Amino acid sequence: MKRTISLLLALTMIVTSLSLAFPVFADTGAQVDTVVDELSELYRDEAEEDKNIEDSAASRVIVKANIEPETYGSAEKINGTNDVYIYQYETAAEAASALEYYDSLSFVEWAETDGIMEGQSLSYGNPMVGGDEAKTYVADHNVELNDVNVALVDSGVLFSNSMFDGRVTDSGVNLSDSGTEGSALDDNGHGSHIASIIVDNTPDNVHITVYKALNQYLQGTNLAVATGINMAVEDGADIISLSTSSSTESEVIIEAVKNAYANGVIIVNSAGNNSDDVANYYPSSMDEVFTVGSIDALGNRAFFSNFGEEIDFVAPGHKIEMSGFFDVIDQNKGTDSGTSFSVPYVVAAAAMVLSVDPDLGIVEVKQRLIDSCIPMESLKYNDGFHEVQEYDPDTATYIAVSDPKTDEECFGNGMPQILRAMQITENNSPVKISVQSGSYHEAFELTLTADEGSDIYYSTEEVYPSTENATLYTGPIEVSETMSIRAIAVSDEKSKSTPVACEYLMSYYADEDDFEIDNRGYITNYTGNLSEMVVPETINGTTVKGVAEQGLSVDSLKTVIFPDTVEELEDRAMQFAMLNILIGHGIRIMGNEVCWSGKIVILDTPNLEKMGESAIPAYKGRVLNLPKLTEAGDFVFADCHNLKEANLPSLKKVPHEFFYDCYVLRTVHLDSAEYIDTDAFANCYRLKNIYAPNLKDLTNERTASDGTFYRCFNITEVNFPNVESISPKCFNECNNLVSVSFKSAVTIDIFAFLNCYNLENIYFPNAEKIGYGTFYFCNSIKEMVFPKLREFGDLAFANCQKLASFIAPKLEKLGEYAFTNYSDFGGEWGDTPNFKTLIVPNVETVDDYAFAYLSGLTEVDLPSLKTIGENAFYESGVNYLYAPELETAESLPVAENAVVVVSDKLTSCTFEPTDKSLTIQGVKDSYSQEYADLNGLEFIDVNAMGGSIRVTDAGLRFGYSFYDTQKKEVEEYGFVYAAGEQDRNELTVEQIDNESVLQLVAYNRLTHEDETTTFNLVFTDIPQASYDTEVTARAYVKIDGKYFYSDVTTRSFNQVANAVLADDEIDRNTKNALTRLYEEV
Repeated sequence: MKRTISLLLALTMIVTSLSLAFPVFADTGAQVDTVVDELSELYRDEAEEDKNIEDSAASRVIVKANIEPETYGSAEKINGTNDVYIYQYETAAEAASALEYYDSLSFVEWAETDGIMEGQSLSYGNPMVGGDEAKTYVADHNVELNDVNVALVDSGVLFSNSMFDGRVTDSGVNLSDSGTEGSALDDNGHGSHIASIIVDNTPDNVHITVYKALNQYLQGTNLAVATGINMAVEDGADIISLSTSSSTESEVIIEAVKNAYANGVIIVNSAGNNSDDVANYYPSSMDEVFTVGSIDALGNRAFFSNFGEEIDFVAPGHKIEMSGFFDVIDQNKGTDSGTSFSVPYVVAAAAMVLSVDPDLGIVEVKQRLIDSCIPMESLKYNDGFHEVQEYDPDTATYIAVSDPKTDEECFGNGMPQILRAMQITENNSPVKISVQSGSYHEAFELTLTADEGSDIYYSTEEVYPSTENATLYTGPIEVSETMSIRAIAVSDEKSKSTPVACEYLMSYYADEDDFEIDNRGYITNYTGNLSEMVVPETINGTTVKGVAEQGLSVDSLKTVIFPDTVEELEDRAMQFAMLNILIGHGIRIMGNEVCWSGKIVILDTPNLEKMGESAIPAYKGRVLNLPKLTEAGDFVFADCHNLKEANLPSLKKVPHEFFYDCYVLRTVHLDSAEYIDTDAFANCYRLKNIYAPNLKDLTNERTASDGTFYRCFNITEVNFPNVESISPKCFNECNNLVSVSFKSAVTIDIFAFLNCYNLENIYFPNAEKIGYGTFYFCNSIKEMVFPKLREFGDLAFANCQKLASFIAPKLEKLGEYAFTNYSDFGGEWGDTPNFKTLIVPNVETVDDYAFAYLSGLTEVDLPSLKTIGENAFYESGVNYLYAPELETAESLPVAENAVVVVSDKLTSCTFEPTDKSLTIQGVKDSYSQEYADLNGLEFIDVNAMGGSIRVTDAGLRFGYSFYDTQKKEVEEYGFVYAAGEQDRNELTVEQIDNESVLQLVAYNRLTHEDETTTFNLVFTDIPQASYDTEVTARAYVKIDGKYFYSDVTTRSFNQVANAVLADDEIDRNTKNALTRLYEEV
């Protein structure tokens, strides 16, 4: 629960704020109306220009400043109230620049771009909170009620509905980009539904004024919602009903909420529907609002409801009945769910408190509600005997961000009771039940007692009891079968009691004469009529050890409790039994299809070791505990639509489709599992937590139809450090998977991560082979690093639209369209502008179309490349290719002013360039020069470098020249060198250690008329003992933060000297000087 602000502090804040706020609002009423009109016009203009609400909000800057700032750039300006200024720009980029400007001004208190608030809709609750009870008591006892004004800031209201007559008023304010101008008429149904709940739970002294801030899609800007709140305060609201939430903090929202609080206006807000900590959402996490979470008809937390310390109250919010809005919303939708619909119940409770005590402050009203609450212990309920389907088809794919750690953080102070909160009558005492919960083997009578003059209503269906859904108690209740009972006390003179509950597990000892048994001790037939039985330990003197095929296949059986002597249930042993409860502490083995027709809710078999195929299909329990299960067949728990948690710590292998379609399964413990087969968790939509520390293989024994974790929408992170291979389609359509780590994986099969749209972080340090389309449509990955990858299939990284960098130092081949975007609908390849960095130094082969459409990739360094296929650079942006080992090429870069660096190893190039700006840098008089001359291309000799002698000081010089046809700015010139002969991969900037590999920046350079830059690496005063010592060097230039290298050159002083003396073209003076140098030594 939120820390409650003390009354003293609250009063101080109100008094202090009132002295400031009243004069402002007294003077600005007309101004507020003007702002509303201007904002309404702005939103409508934006909509008419076909701008969606997100783009429009991102292009809007809201500023609070003591002095009106000068407008930055071109913007439409609206002067708000309380020193707030609104600037509408054409684009989000303009708004972002403007935001920087406004933020930099010293007199600006805060500035922000506008954002989006969303209605929390995902719909029985009147009896649970006591709406009708309160209204009836007020009417029957002539309680005088004061008028209470509720402001509804939402999607509007369908005013034509007769239930709103005389109760709901149109403010004429529409701050959304849809609906009717000058009216808060609903075009979604959300606001109408909320208004109907308030009306249903209050008498006609409670009036509702409607402000439309959300559009037909339940979206509204922060500014619109804040303006709606301020308008409601200005118009004299006592309570504001607000069912919006955002994960982004907004100053304009915070100020509006604080303004309402300072003016004594209660804001009741929804917790949000993300199943996440409410601390992450606004304004739900603020102390100044009453934050409301959702419960269901049983009193349990609704699966979608946010949770945390900031939750103040809970109220019904799951499948709440709708009334009369079918011309606004889906015709077939009779209920709706969400914390939005919990808010109006608390609004109604607060309004009824103010109806009888209008002078109470916010803190006092809140305390009244707290004192009236049904606590968690009496709300949360599950008897364990009933099947409760938490999800329905409409919500099966819901994304739950996280899970509460405790029940306490889900319920806050509990569920308010309206009549109790009014404090105008006494409360009924809880019902007393004569027999406590437990297991019984004989029928008995149950008596219920309550306060004198009170009636008792009870339910045997788990639901929270009320006069509408429960049975009036008239006398002792016979308990002859497994059941639970939940009861309340009601009366005309008191508020209803807190509910109480008890559970009774009934079973009867079966007569051994009703069984047939074989010589193994296996039951072969049952002729009795018990539906809930305890099987005898011996039959006709034979110890019962098991059940044979069809041995207990009786459709009337609901509960079977086996003695500890029973160890095996053979194939189809209870095939047609409509079993709900199966208890057998000695059972070790279950065969195939043991209970095909049952709906087992309780499975208590702690020593079970082996289960056959489809042993218990469609298990109906919520939690599965089989601590000794080591072996199981396919499909065992497929279609278990209620299963939320499975604990199988001894299971070695998870078979094919083992949990298929268990769409509410959230947590699985597989402590010993080493293998998970294909489709094992397919369609486990809510699965998030998989504990499998010993997992070695995601196997492929059965052909994957969907994928092992297909559509596990809630999985966000996977870390399987020991898995060596990943099966086909393994994580297919895990749309919220963000991070994967497979430390040991060597092989990743085809489509393994297909359509993982949000996958950002991958770790595969040992992956050697990646299959066809493995990362197809992984839109969010920006960088891929595969240290040991040697090969990958076609389209492996296609449609990774944000991929910017790919590093695979051991990769040997680049396949077709490796990184290109592709339209599945249009069947066309598309531009791929984000891919910019490729580091694959070991690649020897580049296939046809390998770099096609990669417009963002400009420089490619392929020092091992030998072969280039046809159209490899089709429509690509590559304008620099370094390929000193290239031998044959069917294509070359096609970008304007491209440069290709080759050596004398190039022997064939069939590419016929149409753009003559291509430059070839190669070896003079080699095939590369011949190719350049033949095609009319510029040729530059890469060997305008090499070794030479400085005879004056016994020096060795390595000379280099650099010519950039693309006229890019060079950030740094330099050299990397080392003693002895070195491979090119050993002489890079990354290898520099200042011991064996050294670096020297070339500060002395000469730029010639042809714009060629020459720079030299010189070693002087070499001692005679080192004349044979070889030095390997290479030059580099740094451009745009990247390093480009020459080839390596290895020379010693003697090698160069001997070459000079033997060269007939060297002049005699140089030779004589060199000879004298030798003689001096």
